Amino acid sequence: MRRTCVFSVVFFLLFLSLPLPSLSQPSHSVYNSFLKCFSKRTKTPQPQIAKNVFSPTNPAYSSVLRAYIRNARFNTSSTPKPTIIVTPRSYSHVSAAVLCSKPLNFVFKIRSGGHDYDGLSYISDKPFFVLDMSNIRDVSVDVAENSAWISAGATLGEYMAGGAVDIVHKWQFVGPKTDRNLFMRMLIQPVTRNKVKTVRASVVALFLGKADDVVSLLSKELPELALKKENCTEMTWFQSALWWDNRVNATQTDPKVFLDRNLDSSSFGKRNYKEGEVYGRMYFGKNFDRLVKIKTKVDPRNFFRNEQSIPTLPRKRSKRIISTMIKTQTFVSVLLSLFFFYSLPFSSLAAAPSSASVYESFVQCFSDKTKSPQAQVAKNVFSPTNPSYSSVLRAYIRNARFNTSSTPKPTIIVTPRSYSHVSAAVLCSKPLNFVFKIRSGGHDYDGLSYISDKPFFILDMSNLRDVTVNITDQTAWISAGATLGEVYYGIWRESKVHGFPAGVCPTVGVGGHLSGGGYGNMVRKYGLSVDYVEDAKIVDVKGRVLDRKAMGEDLFWAISGGGGGSFGVVLGYKIRLVLVPPVVTVFRVEQYMDSGAVDMVHKWQFVGPKTDRNLFMRMLIQPTTKNKVKTVRASVVALFLGGADDVVSLLAKEFAELGLKKEACKEMTWIQSALWWDNDENATQTDPKVFLDRNLDSASFGKRNYKEGKVYGRKYFGKNFDRLVKIKTAVDPDNFFRNEQSIPTLPRKA
Repeated sequence: MRRTCVFSVVFFLLFLSLPLPSLSQPSHSVYNSFLKCFSKRTKTPQPQIAKNVFSPTNPAYSSVLRAYIRNARFNTSSTPKPTIIVTPRSYSHVSAAVLCSKPLNFVFKIRSGGHDYDGLSYISDKPFFVLDMSNIRDVSVDVAENSAWISAGATLGEYMAGGAVDIVHKWQFVGPKTDRNLFMRMLIQPVTRNKVKTVRASVVALFLGKADDVVSLLSKELPELALKKENCTEMTWFQSALWWDNRVNATQTDPKVFLDRNLDSSSFGKRNYKEGEVYGRMYFGKNFDRLVKIKTKVDPRNFFRNEQSIPTLPRKRSKRIISTMIKTQTFVSVLLSLFFFYSLPFSSLAAAPSSASVYESFVQCFSDKTKSPQAQVAKNVFSPTNPSYSSVLRAYIRNARFNTSSTPKPTIIVTPRSYSHVSAAVLCSKPLNFVFKIRSGGHDYDGLSYISDKPFFILDMSNLRDVTVNITDQTAWISAGATLGEVYYGIWRESKVHGFPAGVCPTVGVGGHLSGGGYGNMVRKYGLSVDYVEDAKIVDVKGRVLDRKAMGEDLFWAISGGGGGSFGVVLGYKIRLVLVPPVVTVFRVEQYMDSGAVDMVHKWQFVGPKTDRNLFMRMLIQPTTKNKVKTVRASVVALFLGGADDVVSLLAKEFAELGLKKEACKEMTWIQSALWWDNDENATQTDPKVFLDRNLDSASFGKRNYKEGKVYGRKYFGKNFDRLVKIKTAVDPDNFFRNEQSIPTLPRKA
């Protein structure tokens, strides 16, 4: 035993004495090793193999990589890239790719080329290869046997070559039991009809048979649909595949369109007025034009922007500008300036500044603007070399996809502690021409406030979280960096009969919630959160701190529902508090398909919009398993601004299908109800101070090992999960084939 221990120590010391280059392989040596192995296993000359094995130095590398990226968030210069892309053209190529990859210990991603919007098949936070199967797309059909071999890289297209409530209600019974040749999809969508907001229910269907037969069938089983023969279109099955792909002229369309692949089709969009208009009109409707005019007026150069921000109006074309310059006799001077610029030697055109010099310039400017020593400024301005940089950056990242070592990082993070800090951050960022991201610290799962595909800064507002309540005039000033939980706690500390109508999740940030409108479980009684905003403070693009009077009603209107990050940095809002009763009631009632769920859901659609405004009922419909039988569970989760007796009496008359009993209700204070809605079952015993706890750095991929993967796996695969894990462990014990949603292997014995 002693000899073994000595040998182990000597071996370990020898390992540590190895020069560092021997412990890692640069990309070119990895590529050469892989190419040599691939050539040997496929018995193919290396020059020929290079047509199917791409390194980043290959001119075709980018186009091959981008061809099947469907999410623009992962199609940027800073997205992690594979060391090698293999595009096999035969089974032997695939086999060689696997065998040659394993010894190199890279993550091995398999991409078929379809709809991977999560990026599971083409990005990784560790060094990785991509096996792109898009060249293996053969479809061999044997009509005699009614069968076909379809390759993994093929697409489905290549393989296949008034009474809305009554309709929806009846469809739930007819759909599962009708003729198996009939498939009916139900779509329920909010729309505006004759200038009135309503809901449209659409049935989209395929019947494997004639129009006369399906019309006859549904006239008996689903007369509420009122299907007429003129609503039907007869066609071949293949044409129906085109029709389901939203091709109205399916019967005249050449099926060859299924062979067209829309390569490199991902796009962020909304980067300029033309693209932003598409999103803006859908979201803001007739208010979009007014928001654009305000944006153009207060931020003409679009300094405050993200992928969903309001665009500025397009600038006048260069011809008009030049025409104006000629008229004002400035054209000649500008032309001479251009000649002078191009006559400069290339060495005089300075390279892009380094991160260190950018940081130094910013700190110097910030120090001058705030009249603070640079040593003090450094406590609130972080560069990547600062030991606290990573913890500050990760504190409010809520999406693990953007919490990796390869995610693009800001050059500077500013964590202001005063309005003057915010003003200085804006003024000192503008000359450096970096993208300026504003993060309040709440629920930004899209990463709009903390990642960018261009060099960027982050203004992290989480230190500005004051909540100052004035019960005398029933108002409060709440800072943009506060959470809703902190707002609720601040109000409760001063008054037990006041509240604020905002979201049910206490970790949502004030800055994003109110600037986007905001609503919660008192919406029926009090409306939107912004309906109670009386004043606001903002730092504009000129660095000025403006209140409602100084900014004007247009800008105040824009930041009260027009979205955050478009018009300036919102510092905080003055809100008007609302009265809440000393006792409120909450309840949750669950029913299943076989015990009244359908009737409850049906009736809720009529009662919910018209009942007492003190009552808010949220309907949740979820697939579940009960007594080993798959079913659907409908849950009503509710808040009533009053006592249990009153709500039980009310719903006994209006909503008997709910079957509400007093024992299902819980009476409590309004602040306790906020805890209960945050899934705290012991809300009446919990100290509201928990709302002040911030769960920092909480993003997680999960599903990386068996214990974590089991949580996801059992929900998705049910009883099949254990069998899948056993098979995975048997065929891939080292978990070579893996991604964030793959089946885990069984844990190894210690």
